[in-house]
Amino acid sequence: MKIKLYKYTPHIMSFIANPMLRATRAKDLNDPFELNPTREVVEHIVASRKPTPEVMEFYKDKKQFAKLITTYEKGIISLSECKDNLLMWSHYSNEHKGGVIEFTFELRNESHSRTPVQRGLFQSMADNNYRYGIVKYRKNRTLELSLLSGSGYEQTNQIIDEIAFIKSKDWMYEEEHRFLVNLSYCNKTLVEDTSLNRRELESYNLAVEQIDDFLAIPPQNKFKHDLSVFSAINQFMDRSEFMQFVSINTASVTGIYIGEKMWDEQEEDIIASRSKLEKFTNLNNNINVAKVHPDKYELDFVRLWES
Repeated sequence: MKIKLYKYTPHIMSFIANPMLRATRAKDLNDPFELNPTREVVEHIVASRKPTPEVMEFYKDKKQFAKLITTYEKGIISLSECKDNLLMWSHYSNEHKGGVIEFTFELRNESHSRTPVQRGLFQSMADNNYRYGIVKYRKNRTLELSLLSGSGYEQTNQIIDEIAFIKSKDWMYEEEHRFLVNLSYCNKTLVEDTSLNRRELESYNLAVEQIDDFLAIPPQNKFKHDLSVFSAINQFMDRSEFMQFVSINTASVTGIYIGEKMWDEQEEDIIASRSKLEKFTNLNNNINVAKVHPDKYELDFVRLWES
């Protein structure tokens, strides 16, 4: 099945230069209910995982232990069914100083995955390193735990798949589809470009890349074979602010919608970047400015170039 979804972002120019989407960690999400287990789920996870007394002493309480299980190495890539929601243009596209990117790709049902798998969106991520789902909006957070199959880790994974795709009804306007991603297999980790960070990362002989104002290092799974480097990088990340990104197949980009304020402020930069758009082979000049309608509460998408 072919699907068309949209990403609201303040970082249109950065995406054009480096086509990546951020996989946001649970602690960085704007909704504290995300991946946050209910009391019933906490008890169920603790009972199924059977942590030792030493483990429980380390995590202080059951909630902390269960929350680690539901959030460890997990990030969320959020997309929407619509490109013209005025709330999201203000919230996620920096008050129309950013924009929206349109992706067209396939979803397929495959025997090796519990959920549909993407074809054509991600550049290189294996199917077992993400889960796709459409967000369900509810008033109640309760799960039907009696419907779970298997035991132990299998049940825990089913619980994670459930709570990762449930949000409050207050968020219904987002019409969200999302990917729950294994962060160890993201393509780039970005940290602040400081002389201290640069010296430390270069001391590990990593291929450090400059992206905007950040240093980009390879995904963690690339150096798991070297335990000393793996341990050092984990310690570095524990004390650093960082973001993780998944590289996007440029052929999946079929539209770019620029906020009116972005056009007003960056018209020359946008025009100068036209040659960089050639890598998006299915874009077909579908680049638009989202202008405020003169009479209605809606946006007019005005095409920039016809050829």
